[in-house]
Amino acid sequence: VTSMFARRFAPEAQTTVVILPQRADVPVPSQDEVLAVMRAARNRPLAPWHSAERPTALLEEVPAAGAIAEEAHDAVLDVTHVTFANNVRLHYRFMDFKKDHVTVAITLAGGKIRETEAQRGITAVAVLPLMEPATSRFSSTALRDYMTGRKVRVRATMTDDAIELHISGTPDALKAGLELAHVLLRDAKIDPASVALWEQQQLQALEARQNQVQDRTLEAAALVLSGNDPRM
Repeated sequence: VTSMFARRFAPEAQTTVVILPQRADVPVPSQDEVLAVMRAARNRPLAPWHSAERPTALLEEVPAAGAIAEEAHDAVLDVTHVTFANNVRLHYRFMDFKKDHVTVAITLAGGKIRETEAQRGITAVAVLPLMEPATSRFSSTALRDYMTGRKVRVRATMTDDAIELHISGTPDALKAGLELAHVLLRDAKIDPASVALWEQQQLQALEARQNQVQDRTLEAAALVLSGNDPRM
């Protein structure tokens, strides 16, 4: 593959395009200057790229099964309710509208509703490693590689009063999805680069909202409905 790529994309046959803003303080380079930069880049030695080893398992050890403290079945709704010894509540219902598909929602109560004015936005930052999964042991790239090919999806959402992890996929791939949810809940790691990008996006969005009549109207309405709650 390497030799074929080298023949098909020989650096001698190339076109270089330079795109610059049209401003007085940005000089337009000459053709010779551009070619000099390209020659310097071409002559720089490059080491072959080696991918990191793909993880073969997410869990160092299988966690112990939870003990059931209470179980009940609602015959009208056909829902089974289970309370575990650690007070986690489970609601299960079999449905046949989608063949060979399982959906799991893990709901963590709290989040934005418990923020103070000084902490506003902290929940959005806290869920960043759930949106782009990463832990202290696995980077987001490693986790993405591990989940590639597995017919299950794990995603996070944030509401006003909860954080939710959604796992959906085929029954045979559900275990991998639950394992990913497990390591994220116990060992999620916030990447500083993700926080910096989030901050930049928030500042841009706040600036843009100042010039949008609809956004300002919605903001005013949210404050009225919430009694001037700064979180809204």
